[in-house]
Amino acid sequence: MKIILFVILLFGLPGVVFSQNKMQTQTVKSKSKKEIVKILNRFLTDQCKKGTENTSGEIVTIEKPYTITEKNILDVAIKTIHPGEKSYTIVSKKVNLSDIINIVKDVNVLFITRENTVEYNAVEYNEDGKKIKEETSIDTNFFTDIHTAGNLGFRRSILAAFKNAGFPIVSEYWYD
Repeated sequence: MKIILFVILLFGLPGVVFSQNKMQTQTVKSKSKKEIVKILNRFLTDQCKKGTENTSGEIVTIEKPYTITEKNILDVAIKTIHPGEKSYTIVSKKVNLSDIINIVKDVNVLFITRENTVEYNAVEYNEDGKKIKEETSIDTNFFTDIHTAGNLGFRRSILAAFKNAGFPIVSEYWYD
């Protein structure tokens, strides 16, 4: 009887410990994905509050904040109102977290991804909400719509959140 108990403990205990470690790792990664979304949405919201008008007088708002799906798809939708044309455009963009390899900044903050992994969908509507046209495209650059100066804290925090979520990325260029 002691031998059976010993065998069960010998072979069963590592499985239980490994299972608990795996669950803890998954919890940390899940929290880190939420942190990615939290950071992106905080800076995007701040960006919109500081000045939602771009240089051509268009008004930029958040149609759908950043989210990450169960399949690790990062997505967001941005609405741009064109007052002179009496229309607006909603641009949705998606990319798998595993396809993001770099974050850079010049005028805008953008994620550089594996080739042709970012999906863009732009739908233009008239002022009554009737669809005028729709375009889809695939790209290698995921524009975050964040471009405020002095955001090195953003850079550090987003790099750490990606690493903790199990998707380490680099940041080669950062110009303010």
